[in-house]
Amino acid sequence: MLMEKMKSSNIESAGWENGSLQVRFKNGGTYVYGGVPEEVWTKFQKAESAGAFLAKVIIPGYRASKVGAA
Repeated sequence: MLMEKMKSSNIESAGWENGSLQVRFKNGGTYVYGGVPEEVWTKFQKAESAGAFLAKVIIPGYRASKVGAA
């Protein structure tokens, strides 16, 4: 998945492919959110605050799994 740098104090980079949104945080954690439509990805990319968009739209609306979690 191609990751792009995000304008955010907490999010390092993010990428979207086939409904999976991957978010890498500056603290080192990486999460994948499933079932995310491309239009939500586009809005996330264009959001004035990527962190606020993640908190308001993505986290409550889509199931996450931590990459590398057992």
